[in-house]
Amino acid sequence: MEGKNTVLVVASSGPAWSALVESLTNSYGYRTRYACSFDEALSVLGAVRVDLVVVEQGSSGHDGCDFLAGLRTSHPDVMRILAVDSYTGDIERAAVYQFLRLP
Repeated sequence: MEGKNTVLVVASSGPAWSALVESLTNSYGYRTRYACSFDEALSVLGAVRVDLVVVEQGSSGHDGCDFLAGLRTSHPDVMRILAVDSYTGDIERAAVYQFLRLP
């Protein structure tokens, strides 16, 4: 497993997210971690080297932009992607690498 990149998905549970995690693992060979809350995500980030974080905007009733903006400071080497229903100006403050439309 040495040398594989790790992707952390922070989102509400659901078949689309499960399919994404399964695809990243089985088809592309990434190590994946899944968190349903920002607290859980921070625990993962403290325990495992993570290369990419994908956050669902509004997951667990919190603001994904705020979470990713904090990661920019606490984990500056982690790439950040925000999954949103639609584009809003708030995305810039999260300093994300990219944003995606929710599945």
